[in-house]
Amino acid sequence: MVISPKIDSILSVTLLQLGIEGFIVIDSSAANVLQAIRQVCIGQRYISPEIAMDIALTKVQTDLNPLHHLSERELQIMSMIIRGKKIAQIAQELNISTKTVNSYRYRMFSKLKISGDVELTHIAVRYGLIEIESYLQSGKHI
Repeated sequence: MVISPKIDSILSVTLLQLGIEGFIVIDSSAANVLQAIRQVCIGQRYISPEIAMDIALTKVQTDLNPLHHLSERELQIMSMIIRGKKIAQIAQELNISTKTVNSYRYRMFSKLKISGDVELTHIAVRYGLIEIESYLQSGKHI
């Protein structure tokens, strides 16, 4: 049984993946603490309602924003693409081959279920990676 001083969805998920049987926050009610102890004693898992809600909300937010599925490097390359940089230019700036840039690009397309840079830009606008006004002023869409 883990008693946490605060609600932290990353810690919660990690501990659950490690197989803890009970997880409550320190300010849980006496009834919740008692229920947790009882469930763990009979071999069942217990997660306090506050922690369960935090995990669920984090999961929903992550599922709703497909950018959460991209790696840091994929986001970096996406940012460069939507700013109008060419594959060769990206490769040179990141000190990687053009083949590697294209591999990241197609991996992004697969994860985002899209097929081109136009859709990539639409996703970037939709999820706040770029603002539409700055995009239109840049002239990259023409």
